[in-house]
Amino acid sequence: MALLAGGLFLIGYQWGNQWQPRHEQAPVIEGVMLRPPVPLPDWELENEAGQVFGSEQLTGRWVLLGIASIDDVSGHLSMTRMLEVFNRLADLPALREQFSLVLVSPRMDAALAQGFRRLLAQTWVLSGTPEQLARLRAMLTGPSADTETLISATQAGEAEPDAQPPGLSGADPNPQTATFYLIDPKAELIAIFPAAQSPAGIARDIRHLSELNAQEF
Repeated sequence: MALLAGGLFLIGYQWGNQWQPRHEQAPVIEGVMLRPPVPLPDWELENEAGQVFGSEQLTGRWVLLGIASIDDVSGHLSMTRMLEVFNRLADLPALREQFSLVLVSPRMDAALAQGFRRLLAQTWVLSGTPEQLARLRAMLTGPSADTETLISATQAGEAEPDAQPPGLSGADPNPQTATFYLIDPKAELIAIFPAAQSPAGIARDIRHLSELNAQEF
């Protein structure tokens, strides 16, 4: 009986160790965690100097990305909110060293972009053609009829050069700020932070997700 009980214990212990990792509950965050993460294709825009800047330059980095017009209140508030998130990670210098803040704007204002970079060198304001912006938005939120119509019109030469892709300034329910997208160092979209989420909550989520990411390596 003692030998049988000991054997059942060992079998149960081994089964439990194998079952638990496969059935662990996904970690809970305030934002929307994507399981599995969504691999993003390469993308390119331009910085305030007109230089190509995109996924290649951000390889191996954490990226917090928002879409808002830099020259209106939504862009200013969105960038301020990003900087507050970054500041709340002050006790994680290794994470902050590989962290970038990216504001994608349908219109470029070089002076404002340079001003934000003076506040933090890891801050980038990027813009591009209507087609580039629409494709990036589709990568982050999924394609829409408006996006496909804009791309087709651009390719056919029908779109205005300064046309604004649908949804770039009006996609969020709150026009005063932007939804943020978190891209990990493997260029995968892993979380979405809605406009209503506080910088403190976003920082807590990023802290948690970075720790989870480190455990997976």
